[in-house]
Amino acid sequence: MTVEIYLDKKNCWKTKPFILCVLLLCSIFWHTLRHNRLDTNAPLFCNFQRSIIGINNASHLGLLKGVTLHRMLYDTPNIMRPLRIDVLTMTPWFAPIVWNGTYNSDILNAQFHQKDVHVGLTVFAIRNDGRKLIVLEVPSYTRWQDVSMRRMEMIRDQSRQRFIREVDYLVCVDVDMRFSDEVGVEILSGIFGTLHPGFYSASREQFTYERRPQSTAYIPTDEGDFYYAGGFFGGTVEEVYRLTNFCHNAMMVDKEKQIEAIWHDESYLNKYFLYEKPTKILSPEYLWDNNFQTPGFLKRKRFVAVPKNHNAIRYRRELMGVSVASGKFHR
Repeated sequence: MTVEIYLDKKNCWKTKPFILCVLLLCSIFWHTLRHNRLDTNAPLFCNFQRSIIGINNASHLGLLKGVTLHRMLYDTPNIMRPLRIDVLTMTPWFAPIVWNGTYNSDILNAQFHQKDVHVGLTVFAIRNDGRKLIVLEVPSYTRWQDVSMRRMEMIRDQSRQRFIREVDYLVCVDVDMRFSDEVGVEILSGIFGTLHPGFYSASREQFTYERRPQSTAYIPTDEGDFYYAGGFFGGTVEEVYRLTNFCHNAMMVDKEKQIEAIWHDESYLNKYFLYEKPTKILSPEYLWDNNFQTPGFLKRKRFVAVPKNHNAIRYRRELMGVSVASGKFHR
């Protein structure tokens, strides 16, 4: 946007037209600023924007709570002695991989308690599980695959409508699982995923990514970091919204082309995490299936699949016309 004003240099300060022009210019500037129509690369806009943001941040800083320092006793970290040397504990993009023995729960709890963090948990179920829950009714589908995929849309919509006002972090898990050991604030991060128990030691060529180029979930055989399970992911509400929004939109694109990704929402989750790297990764301790042989490095099983006959359950659901999210551990 360009506004040109031609004025008499000698008399401009004494003339009403000059004042009117300045007021008009200010009005145009404010109107375009509110509606985001200015060139955001312009130095004037950037400086003005920084000033406004600086004022807001300065006001916000005055509202922050003071820090209370608490005495804590724990072993001194030894930089020459890694806590775990039998497994990978850090990704190439400096995201920690959470294993037993790599963190101190007391320190983490103290940090998150100071921040007064609230965590939400989403589980898609068809029956009451005996706990006091806030039940959000969602549409039912005749195929378990559709429920599994559509939960991305549901989480996205509820994040925008409700979760953003109620919690700081959102954890999304499968229903056919059981917490069998401690899971705490060590999992929380901007956006986290969980290593699939069937592929933690596999090569990227062996990962069951979507390999059809026609699908938006497509990942070539020469790409990939890890294979993430669809049964345990989360992060801040904003980041979970971004993830689920991408997955849902990608599914809708594929649906228009009559394509269904090989492992449904899990396939789109893996596509997202390939290009939007998670800031933390949970080890297979946090999502395990006892049908797999337990490796020596797996010290704890925190979240374990409930034993079931997958084929029988899926067949019965199809007959009943009832759907719930299904586990994705068997290939």
